[in-house]
Amino acid sequence: MIIQHRMKLLGMVALLGCLGWACRPQPPGIQVAVAANLLLPMQEIAAAFEAKEKLNIHLIPASSGVLTAQIRQQAPFDLFFSANARYPRQLYEEGYGAEAPLVLVRGHLVFWSKHELPTPDVAASLPSLASGHLALAHPELAPYGSLAKNWLEQHHLWQMLQPRLVFGENVGQVNQYIYTGAVDAAFTANSAMYAPELRPRGYWTPLETTTDIPHSLLITKGARPESRRFVDFLRSETARNIFRAYGYASPPAP
Repeated sequence: MIIQHRMKLLGMVALLGCLGWACRPQPPGIQVAVAANLLLPMQEIAAAFEAKEKLNIHLIPASSGVLTAQIRQQAPFDLFFSANARYPRQLYEEGYGAEAPLVLVRGHLVFWSKHELPTPDVAASLPSLASGHLALAHPELAPYGSLAKNWLEQHHLWQMLQPRLVFGENVGQVNQYIYTGAVDAAFTANSAMYAPELRPRGYWTPLETTTDIPHSLLITKGARPESRRFVDFLRSETARNIFRAYGYASPPAP
């Protein structure tokens, strides 16, 4: 309960912090709001684009839900890359998008544990982990958190594990818990499993779910014209290779 209350406060801070953005001068370059799980590959893609185009990319990571709220509060983002296709679609229908959003990649849920599980079956192993904390992104803010909750409910584990759950505001915060060893297990995005800093820190298991997560890109209304150059780059072979290196399904060819 304390952790959930803290997460609500963090969400309120994020919203309040963006109220004055409409009056602030925008820095040079393209402002890209990006779901936290996409930050690792997007950092590499942005660096490759900047080297080629000599145009700065500013990545603003947070949960997809928080970024959606910030756009509604006039945050000056040119692009919004969400881990939930529903958010960009809603923003477009509400008049915040220059054109219909585009699904670029698909991600999937993975399970991490600090120690090797007694069985390859994650669902069967979780009840035997009698102590320790299990992290996931907040289901109301982050699609990977929502998918993790659904997975736990499908395996009749959600209620049982409630006392041990730790909620991160987004996948990035969950990955910090993994990196520091602050939790014993976690549900996170596939990109974490391929990150050099995280991969050797425990044991990883891709999870079978009913669906992968489509990640959708929205060009916001009033976006800088040069933003479309970065959109084209996100669909290039260079970007596809980087996405694949982090376990994401390739975006469609231009």
